Amino acid sequence: MKVLVIIVTYNGMQWIDRCLGSVYASELPLDAFVVDNASTDGTAGYVRDNFPQATLVCNASNLGFAEGNNVGFRHALENGYDYVYLLNQDAWIEPSTVSELVRLHSAHPEFGILSPVQMCADGVSCNPVFAAEVIPSMKTCDTDAGLSEVPFVMAAHWFMPVETIRKAGLFAELFPIYGNDDNYCHRVLYHGLKIGVAGNLKAVHDKQYAPRSKDSLIYRNYYIGSLVALADIRRPLAFSVLFVLALTLVKSFRYRSLLTFRYLRKIFGREDFRAVKALRRDTSL
Repeated sequence: MKVLVIIVTYNGMQWIDRCLGSVYASELPLDAFVVDNASTDGTAGYVRDNFPQATLVCNASNLGFAEGNNVGFRHALENGYDYVYLLNQDAWIEPSTVSELVRLHSAHPEFGILSPVQMCADGVSCNPVFAAEVIPSMKTCDTDAGLSEVPFVMAAHWFMPVETIRKAGLFAELFPIYGNDDNYCHRVLYHGLKIGVAGNLKAVHDKQYAPRSKDSLIYRNYYIGSLVALADIRRPLAFSVLFVLALTLVKSFRYRSLLTFRYLRKIFGREDFRAVKALRRDTSL
């Protein structure tokens, strides 16, 4: 049983010791594959000096979350791994997390992605985004195992059989930072696989949520959200276009900004719309 833990780092010194330390404290032996996106705070050097058993890839520039993980995906495919675990640099696991997920997936091989419940660093309170976006959608499918089916879970903790990558492909370059996990979940579901939360398992996602400016919210919630909707292969493109037009009106009213209309022009411009259509055609990148 070979499991590759993929960790994409960028200025992650405040977490990296606990993150990688948890990988090597696992009951099930794990291989760590660290992709550093040109950190300037010494993260790569710290990994090299303190975790020499980890495979370290240092990029010359920040390639983003998606391409960083794609480097790890390719490594897993080329080196005969059975599973991968995507682990954020600001996240860590318990010693039994991966071994329990292996057992859970063996009993439920129809799941293409499994995640433990994602907690705050205190280990008591739930990560706020997980609580808001994942927990309300959970539908119990195995009470004894604490397994629930969900349409989406954040990629801070993704346990995946390599077969998922073979079917759903790599992360899309259209979404280098935001929207990549949404789009990937859509493709996993399109290929007939399920996404689940192991309710009996907990792991930490110590995400720091700073207040965002209005323009930043419009970029992430409207612009990226619109591209995610347009690229959703499960729905006809015409339906998604109508959805985006309606979303434009809703977000422009909510934020009282004309920036949504400038983004709308970009979304349906030649470059963005061509990229969306290419992604919809290529269901396994």
